[in-house]
Amino acid sequence: MQLNRFTDLGIRVLMYLSSTDAPSVTIARLAEDLQVSKNHLVKVVHFMAQQQWLNTSRGKSGGIALAKRPVNYAIGDVVRALEQNSVNGERLVNCQQPPCVLLPACGLPTILQQALEQFYLFLNQYSLADVVTQPLASILPVIVEHTPHS
Repeated sequence: MQLNRFTDLGIRVLMYLSSTDAPSVTIARLAEDLQVSKNHLVKVVHFMAQQQWLNTSRGKSGGIALAKRPVNYAIGDVVRALEQNSVNGERLVNCQQPPCVLLPACGLPTILQQALEQFYLFLNQYSLADVVTQPLASILPVIVEHTPHS
């Protein structure tokens, strides 16, 4: 299984916000520090705010912050919600496009769905607090230092 880009960015945002001392961070700063597209990041942050994972505020002192403590974000639940928001949802295999002639005799979709559920259960043993192993300040200079200049 490969996580989609939306999920990848969502997890990165949560990790970043859980490891910074700043009360909030702007999308522009997030995009710069994570080296990702600001436009794509806006979509991810908007979805995460709808899930009540993030607090957002506008204005001069506005920005984005975690809505809860990092220990309250179960990784499996986060990944499931982010993956379900993608174009393909959580399907590991699409039997409809193109239509598979083997579908009437195939048990693979059921087996893959069961495996996916086990994957989420396993991930739920961990929280965002378990994922972030060191403060952002200790790695951010390395990220900025190694940014290729165009």
